[in-house]
Amino acid sequence: MKKAFRPIWGQETIDLNKRNLASLKLRRCIDSIHTEKGKAVEIGCGAGKFIRSLNLYLPSLECYAGDIDVDAINLAKSYGDGVSYSVFNAESLPYEDNFFDIVIMFDIIEHVESTEKLLNEVMRISKRGSTIHIFIPCEKEPLTIHWLLWKLRLGHDLKKKHAGHIQRFTKKEFINKLKEK
Repeated sequence: MKKAFRPIWGQETIDLNKRNLASLKLRRCIDSIHTEKGKAVEIGCGAGKFIRSLNLYLPSLECYAGDIDVDAINLAKSYGDGVSYSVFNAESLPYEDNFFDIVIMFDIIEHVESTEKLLNEVMRISKRGSTIHIFIPCEKEPLTIHWLLWKLRLGHDLKKKHAGHIQRFTKKEFINKLKEK
């Protein structure tokens, strides 16, 4: 029996000169980093497009990344990009305490069962004064299309069904979660 096709997220490399959302996200991430040396990790990297691209633009960083998807990590490893990839669950990270200078997450928080466990792990592996860069869709933010669909009960569960988004936040709610840490 032939295996069904399943797309793997994050296969390309990001060109900072292009005008698209991935380039904007990476530019903002790079702008938030206040060191040229140190250890960086991406949690939930898929096939590694963000960490691979970060490593390309900031080659002095020692880069690590991981994802729960074995196929995505195997694909990421095949690029031979100098990033150390691992398969892991974001709620139980395989790194030592106070290990990273930079922790990045793009579009991962909305997929995890326990935001608390993930954020506790992020704080555990981060050095004091480290950069933690998180991008999340604020699908609960009033007056967004996602909020409107949710309020009207019209396709309000599409993100859950088709994209695995099991968490929804407003910007304020998420910032308050971070302040608790």
